[in-house]
Amino acid sequence: MSAVGIIGFICAAGALLATLLPFSPLTIDLVNLTRERQIFIHQRRKQFWGFAAICSIVALVSALVAVRNGQPHLLYAMVAFSAMTAMMFWTGYVPIVMAPPGAAEHLRGDAAAKVIDDDEVILGVSVGDVAVAYRRDQIARPHYFHDQVGERDLMISYCILCNSATAFEPVLNGTPLSLECVTAYNNNIIYYDAPSGNYIQQLSAEVIAGPALGQNLKMYPVVMARWEDWLTLYPQTTLYDSPPREFRDRLVALMLQLMIPISRLSGRTAPWHRVRGAIDKRLPAMAFVVGVDIKGEAVGYPLKQDTADGVINDQVGGDSIVVMRDREHDVAAVFSRQVAGQLLEFDAVEAGPGIAADRGTGTRWDATGLAVEGSLAGERLDAVPHFNKLFWFSWALFKPSTRLYAAA
Repeated sequence: MSAVGIIGFICAAGALLATLLPFSPLTIDLVNLTRERQIFIHQRRKQFWGFAAICSIVALVSALVAVRNGQPHLLYAMVAFSAMTAMMFWTGYVPIVMAPPGAAEHLRGDAAAKVIDDDEVILGVSVGDVAVAYRRDQIARPHYFHDQVGERDLMISYCILCNSATAFEPVLNGTPLSLECVTAYNNNIIYYDAPSGNYIQQLSAEVIAGPALGQNLKMYPVVMARWEDWLTLYPQTTLYDSPPREFRDRLVALMLQLMIPISRLSGRTAPWHRVRGAIDKRLPAMAFVVGVDIKGEAVGYPLKQDTADGVINDQVGGDSIVVMRDREHDVAAVFSRQVAGQLLEFDAVEAGPGIAADRGTGTRWDATGLAVEGSLAGERLDAVPHFNKLFWFSWALFKPSTRLYAAA
């Protein structure tokens, strides 16, 4: 058996594995590279593949010569490795497998009720008078959907390992982005825009590498809720339904549901994958928090069911905000306290319409930020971009200087 053929085969295998292992959820723990190293490899993936192709040709020629000499072992090894690698790329290489199904529709009323249970968790987006719910189990595999909400073209983004959801305007410097998943760092997805070469970290909405380094995408808040509760709060909502249709999509979606359902993740004491950096011990790693970052100041608001405040008045980055939590429906949201030229202070209310009342006018407000009774009835609080019910470990890793809110 030719030594040249064996060396060629080993080099081809190494080049292919170098572009697979750091970008596969099944193997990322084995290498656990820095974010910079992952991006370095991804930027040079075509060179790796070109090198692998040249080495494969050398190995194949040597294998065919060996077959003529009655030594088919190298050819058998190449065929087996090629089949295994192709399957691994097809089922586990993030840039290939994490792509949304090709078709989707917006459903209402009975049509929506036929495809979703009342207790299913959705990601809710509201822009003006338009509200849309996205099924968390459907978005968990691709990590994103593109949709138009009102007049906004948005990318609805979700990373199951952090339970982090947000919506972006996929535009930088006036140019639309064509974002795709490429890898995960510290259990959080990284997006890539091939035309511009920019890489964006989901949990910061920041360009972490590329020509627009340091710039941020415009974010919109996403609320996590049970479908029944979201429908109660937003009766005009539509349901975005995009079930997996291709065999691979069904296979990966099933794998996620079996391996890492959110109930199993939240019951853990540590993140699913290894992380680089220390876990902040101020809260349990998998505790739910609302994460707010305004002008570089980050704050985490704990959401433990029996201790979380229903209404929190706070200042973040110089802006006055209120964190509201509807305990009955287990819905949390963040709003500006500036309303109609007034700076309001809010208190939780136990009975009657709404979940909060402002101290100045006594107006009652519901969990959507709408004034439902009082002199300001009909006014709506401006929603503040935030992360809703994400895991504490992820917020603290990506926002290491975060303040942890503690009730006085």
